[in-house]
Amino acid sequence: MKTKLFTVVLFLSQVAFAQTNSTTTIRTNPSKTEVKPWSLEFLVATEQIKTARFNKYDGTFTKMDASLLQGLTPNDEVRYFLSSRYVTSEIEDTKEFDWYFTEFMYRRKNILTENEHGINMKFEFKNLYYLDPEIRDQYDMNGSTIPQVIFKQKVGKYGSFELKLRKHFNHTNANSALAVDTEDRAYLNLSAMVSRRVLLFNQFKYQHKFRKDEGPNYKQALEVDMITETVPTGPGTTTTFTRPDFDSLQIAKKEQELVTWHPSVMYFLSRNSMVEFYYETKLSNTYDKRDLAKIMADESVFGTAFYITAF
Repeated sequence: MKTKLFTVVLFLSQVAFAQTNSTTTIRTNPSKTEVKPWSLEFLVATEQIKTARFNKYDGTFTKMDASLLQGLTPNDEVRYFLSSRYVTSEIEDTKEFDWYFTEFMYRRKNILTENEHGINMKFEFKNLYYLDPEIRDQYDMNGSTIPQVIFKQKVGKYGSFELKLRKHFNHTNANSALAVDTEDRAYLNLSAMVSRRVLLFNQFKYQHKFRKDEGPNYKQALEVDMITETVPTGPGTTTTFTRPDFDSLQIAKKEQELVTWHPSVMYFLSRNSMVEFYYETKLSNTYDKRDLAKIMADESVFGTAFYITAF
């Protein structure tokens, strides 16, 4: 499945940042004495998905999320997060709703501030758990523990620069070659308000995955070509059968590096709601030797998201 978990998490964090500002300025240092006890946020995001091997459009992936944020002190808050998903697939001819994952997060803000240090820094600690047994089997993991540090700085009057560094410690439940033990990620987010309601956003994501071992990617078996083999079954008798051509499967390398580009336009419907239109593609993938133009064409998808703050 092509859709990535990071899209919703980063979109929520970017929106939360933007929503704390007026419609004409971006503020990165809120008052240290201001505490908002509770905040409830909802997100619905839909994007195209492609087949893992042939890169053909196969359906849609829709996420419906609820995020309850609790302010503890001016610099400490926790978040309770619940995600569900609705996936359609033309190849498998399915339409399926699942409870996706739940996550608890602690955030420490203003470790550094722009006024005093020239840059804002905060720390987050997340614990994620996949709710559906089939999803846990598909991902070869039950969840992840994720520490993250975030640096943010204003650029001019209406822009911002943000760098996120995180480590995924995955709670794997299988010894297959595809099981990812740990993953390093870095996000570079660039944004700029171009009018009272329009925000331009660019994100570059780097991933370095560490798998248990190398091996064929058997999860692509439904997409490979079929071959016919004839084998002897006894004196003067043979049996002919058809099976997937496993030799054509990609190899799941022990280490894999990916670079993803996610540009978007965000339009504020009000101070509490907005819609995002985005494009997403890969700029690099060490799984194979395709050139940049081929990777971008094969991996490109389009999506949209709607966000609203209830209170």
